[in-house]
Amino acid sequence: MEFAETISVTHLICLAGLILFARWLLKTSLGGKALADSVPRRNNMPLYLPFIPLFIWFGVVSLTASIAKILFGDLQGWQNDFLDNLILCIGELTAIAVIIFLARAHFARRLKGFGLNIKTIVKDFFAAFVNLLTIWPLITAAIIVTMFFGELI
Repeated sequence: MEFAETISVTHLICLAGLILFARWLLKTSLGGKALADSVPRRNNMPLYLPFIPLFIWFGVVSLTASIAKILFGDLQGWQNDFLDNLILCIGELTAIAVIIFLARAHFARRLKGFGLNIKTIVKDFFAAFVNLLTIWPLITAAIIVTMFFGELI
């Protein structure tokens, strides 16, 4: 009875994710055949191009957050959290827009070559949810390991 009381929704989500991940590993011979039937996505991206969204994500957002702390340093706790989250959201939306623009410009079939198709968005949304559920235990483990090593440092 005590064991059942310690199980949370997070545990159930992780269990479902582990089951889906194990199924995928068995189905694809440990991932070796995962991309065997995929269509090649031709592109003409220069080597530096994938680093542009990362620069926006890490560089510009961090710089903007630092400037905001200097300009608005006297904010209360919730206001400071709101400002930080607002800066992160704007940075994320900017990075998404840049990724879509760069994909449209550098893939042979534009956004379809990148894997985005308006006609299949409902089916793709469900598949994305299943994929998120599948990798959720890995994300959770990465967060726990990062926090562990962060506390050691």
